[in-house]
Amino acid sequence: MQEKNNKVIDKENNDKKPFVLSDKWKAVILAFVLVAFFVIVIFSPAFSVKEINIQDSEYYTEEELLESFSQFKGKNGNILLINNTKFSQASGIFNRHLTVVEEQMLFDYPLIKNINIKYSAPGTINVTLSDRKPVMMVDYFGTFLYVDTQGYVLAVNSDGIDNNLPIVQGIDIDTYKVGT
Repeated sequence: MQEKNNKVIDKENNDKKPFVLSDKWKAVILAFVLVAFFVIVIFSPAFSVKEINIQDSEYYTEEELLESFSQFKGKNGNILLINNTKFSQASGIFNRHLTVVEEQMLFDYPLIKNINIKYSAPGTINVTLSDRKPVMMVDYFGTFLYVDTQGYVLAVNSDGIDNNLPIVQGIDIDTYKVGT
């Protein structure tokens, strides 16, 4: 034993307590680790959009539709989900749907009836769609308008009659635009 400043120190029997974190500090550290992990995953370049798969459309070419998605190539898919989902449709984030883009595509491409745009990790956007289908032809001054069940004009035919569709006459149409 040694004596130092009137204190006796026993080197062999040193009663030091081990350092123990309180539950509060454990929770703070765990929260920090989880937030750091979440941020790394969200911003990781591994989730960049590399591929866009588009189902065929009867009215639009794949190239036409791909132009609408060119802005997403190379961008992080998780960020796209956050930026392209409305708060009122928050379930879209969990379903991986780009709901804002879906609405914009329906507006830009009126001959598409339904569209489903889904981000699949780690870097693919899958687009499935259904086109509007003509159910009748409307005689418009010798030109025939292909019309669907909701009244959308899908196409114009001045060459002749499609025998598979009924012809409706007597509807007063001032003007029309394909897709409306």
